[in-house]
Amino acid sequence: MAFYRTTGIILRKINLQDHHKIATILTRERGKVKGVCRGVRKIKSKLAPHLEVGVLSELILVEGKKDLDTITAAKSVEVFKNIRADLKKASFLYYLCEIVDLLTPDQHQDEAVFNLMVEALTHLNKADKKDKELSLLLSFKLKLLNLMGYLPEFYVCLSCGQAVTEKEHRFSYSRGGLVCLNCPKESQEVLLNSSEVKIMRFFSRDSFDQINALNLASYNLERIKTSLDYYFQYLFSKKIKSTGFLQDTNPKTQSLKG
Repeated sequence: MAFYRTTGIILRKINLQDHHKIATILTRERGKVKGVCRGVRKIKSKLAPHLEVGVLSELILVEGKKDLDTITAAKSVEVFKNIRADLKKASFLYYLCEIVDLLTPDQHQDEAVFNLMVEALTHLNKADKKDKELSLLLSFKLKLLNLMGYLPEFYVCLSCGQAVTEKEHRFSYSRGGLVCLNCPKESQEVLLNSSEVKIMRFFSRDSFDQINALNLASYNLERIKTSLDYYFQYLFSKKIKSTGFLQDTNPKTQSLKG
C-alpha cells in the first residue's frame, strides 16, 4: 500500500453505508482526488471536524483502486470560522466548492486552481460587506473560467469580429461572449451595459485586493451574476445546486432577458 501526504480543501462529501463518507478533495499536489473516510459519521469520530466542506486540511491517504483512496489522518490548517458563522458566506462557500468540483478533472494537478480557491476563501472569510462578498464570488467564477479555458469573449463581437464599442452589449451565453447590436439577435442572450462589461473584464484579470477596493452598484453586480448563471447552466447543461442559496442577494433584481 502506498501512502501519500497532501494539503487539500474538502469540496464535497457523500454518505457511504452506515458510518462512512466519500470526500472529494482539491489538493495542491495531486489535483482533485476522492477518499473514503471510514467511521467519520460516528459521533466520536476524530476525523470529522477536519473533513468538513470548505476546510483546508493536511491529509494522509492510502492509494486505492479505481481512483478511490482512503483517508487515514487529517488535521485542519484553516477552518475559515467567519464563513461558518455567517449563513450568506457559508452559502457562497458551498457554491465555490460546487463549481470547482464541476470544472476540475480528477487526478489532474493544477496548483493555480488550488491557490485561487485558497485565496478566495481567505478573502471571503475576512469580507465585511455583502457587496464585497458578491464581487468576490463573481471574480472567482471568471478567474476559474479563465484558468479552465472557458472565459467568455469580452472584447470583440463573436458574430462579425469587430471590436465592441456600443454603450449596450448582448452577452450570448450559447456562443460564450459578446455580440454587437448590429448582428442578428439570438434567443440565448442577455443585455449588458458598458459598465458591466468593464467590471467583468476587471474581475477576470485583477487581484481580489484590487477588486475589494472598488465600490460597485449592487444592480450591476446582480446583472453580472445572472448573466454568468445563464452561462454556467448552458456550459454544463445543469443548474448549480447551490445557486438556490444565493437567490436572495437582491430580490428586486430585474430580468436581463433582451
